[in-house]
Amino acid sequence: MIEGAIFDVDGTLLDSMPIWEVAPIIYLKKLGITPQENLAEDVFTLSQAEWSHFIAEHYDVHQTDEEIQAGICEITNAFYLNEAPLKPGVKEFLEELSKRGIPMIAATNTPRDLIDQVLKRHEIRHHFIDILNCSDLGTNKREPRIYELACEKLGTNKETTWIFEDVLHAAETAKKAGFPLVAVADKASIRQRDEIRELADFFVEDLTGVSVDDL
Repeated sequence: MIEGAIFDVDGTLLDSMPIWEVAPIIYLKKLGITPQENLAEDVFTLSQAEWSHFIAEHYDVHQTDEEIQAGICEITNAFYLNEAPLKPGVKEFLEELSKRGIPMIAATNTPRDLIDQVLKRHEIRHHFIDILNCSDLGTNKREPRIYELACEKLGTNKETTWIFEDVLHAAETAKKAGFPLVAVADKASIRQRDEIRELADFFVEDLTGVSVDDL
């Protein structure tokens, strides 16, 4: 039974994960700095504030965390505002949830105003009662705080509030916190695919053809 839904955005609703892997690399190369080969892996689970601090600590950038974040955001913002596509089946599934009267919240590491704009661009913003951002809350998805706050805002019980995620660390957090989990496959998490599938109550390649009655 599903009474509420909490959606991750990158890799779940949007096919946008690749930009987060390359944006820090593009940023450093613009400064004439050669990034380490594993930089994308190092920052994969971090919030924007955290990976800006990581770059400041590990590279000779001579910029503040805020300046680093602004530089990388300039790269990512252009992608979101002009290119980031929806993943297959998203629009149809959200429409079904809305028709069933199931409230939804987006929970993301990406800046709230940016997600607000891209969801409006795809004409799905109206499905969500709110957008919560990890950095705004001083947290990340290795901790359950963003999910618990989203559940409070939805006014639903944890046991009937489904979380939709695509990465292993977030899936682990959701399950440890007691939420049912729909895992959506994404190329960025291909190496953790089996572990994610094992954790999930429901695993899908994408949301094409998925119905509320399946959950």
